[in-house]
Amino acid sequence: MARILIVEDDRTAGNLAKEWLQTQCHVVDLVFDGNDGAELALHQDYDLMILDWELPGRSGLEIVKTFRARSGTAPIIFVTGRSSIEDKTASFEAGIDDYLTKPFELKELSLRVKALLRRPRELQPVILQKGGITLHVDSHKSFYQEVEVPLKPREFVLLEFLMLNANLVFSPEALRNKLWSIDEDIGDTGIRVLISRLRNKFGGRNSPVKNVYGVGYTFQVENS
Repeated sequence: MARILIVEDDRTAGNLAKEWLQTQCHVVDLVFDGNDGAELALHQDYDLMILDWELPGRSGLEIVKTFRARSGTAPIIFVTGRSSIEDKTASFEAGIDDYLTKPFELKELSLRVKALLRRPRELQPVILQKGGITLHVDSHKSFYQEVEVPLKPREFVLLEFLMLNANLVFSPEALRNKLWSIDEDIGDTGIRVLISRLRNKFGGRNSPVKNVYGVGYTFQVENS
């Protein structure tokens, strides 16, 4: 799971890419204007950004230059109809990490996203095992004490995040900022319901998924 920003003025193409990446359990914000894209890029925490070059308000190249000038490190994919070596040179010199020429297959976009998400940091484990729970990240399967437990996509994403950050406590607002896109409307009650479902599915009162009264939620294990 990653939080991804798409800035694309072609609404059909943008929505297709967003829906495609959401099927892979990514959290995706989509905007159609360069000024909106720059605002999000500079003030939200994204794992990866997908930018068109030609945008209303501010170009993708301007967004990249500003983002890198302010020490932004998230990998960036350019998706554009421009294909000249001069355009590619300017883009990579500005600080992009990959360049995808339109039209392209969504499966190819997935491969580029997956490669970049693994490049700048340590590889995340493909199997998480803590507190009697096993998550197979690639296949989105979960087990409790070796018995498979079906999870809905949002339940899986939430549990994966908590397990990766075991023993850290997250407020509802922090979880919203990390795990839900800007156009998803989920309040504290919705998060509390998801946590309750996870607790019921993984141990009940003995679940490592804990409520920390007045603070938030955590995945509590010893010697993590």
